[in-house]
Amino acid sequence: MTWGVQVRAATVGWGDFVLQVGGLTLDANAISGRLPVLGRSGSGKSTLMYLLTFLKRPREGWVRWNFPDGSQAVWGPKGLDASSTLSLTDIRRRCFGFAYQSSTLTPYLRVRENLRYPLEQRGGYSDAEMDRKVHAAMDRVLLRDKNGARIEETTPEEFLERYPNQLSGGQFQRVALAQAMIHDPYVLFADEPTGNLDSETRREVMSLVDRWLTVGDRMVIWVTHHQSDALDPRVNHWLMVANNRCHLRLKGGGKLSETHSEQG
Repeated sequence: MTWGVQVRAATVGWGDFVLQVGGLTLDANAISGRLPVLGRSGSGKSTLMYLLTFLKRPREGWVRWNFPDGSQAVWGPKGLDASSTLSLTDIRRRCFGFAYQSSTLTPYLRVRENLRYPLEQRGGYSDAEMDRKVHAAMDRVLLRDKNGARIEETTPEEFLERYPNQLSGGQFQRVALAQAMIHDPYVLFADEPTGNLDSETRREVMSLVDRWLTVGDRMVIWVTHHQSDALDPRVNHWLMVANNRCHLRLKGGGKLSETHSEQG
């Protein structure tokens, strides 16, 4: 495996609900950097994300992330294993980005301040570097046509001074995704980031992710209720969560090789 995540004999949940992930190996290159997660409401898709992002400890088993820079993190019932070379803070500030249907944008902060926040948390950037990254992100967020000309009349500087409640639904989600990606994480986790949007706006929002994936070693894992996401020609695997289990599927409905997934 070049880089990616492995899960072995993990169970996670609370109360009477327990999700089982018997065995799973996700190589970032093998899955083309894109992995949708599908399943019915209440099946455990978000629970799986909590496990993969180290937000919920497994009752048993473990999760191991190997990152492109050679660092690794192992997550088990007691938290981070001693073999991990990163702290939880490092993982969440440097390696992971998070985008949700109910966004993490802070309502009393302007767009500029919301975008700067992950950079300030990660550290290592000067004010000038943060300003450059914020303006670059904002330029990507403002819609353009197929020839690259900006569609929206708003300039990046004007847009940066807005508050979240002054944005349209599509603008809000594009800014939320920009916030999740601005610190250059290896993995973007998105939980129904476009669930409330119409199909055209949804394509506009996800185009930000497409552009983000073209730079460096990156992967996006996103929960979706759109079956069309699994049919995207750029997607060759997807995760199906059903009956308290997680299954890795191949494009076309084929069975997986044992090197990719063995479900207990």
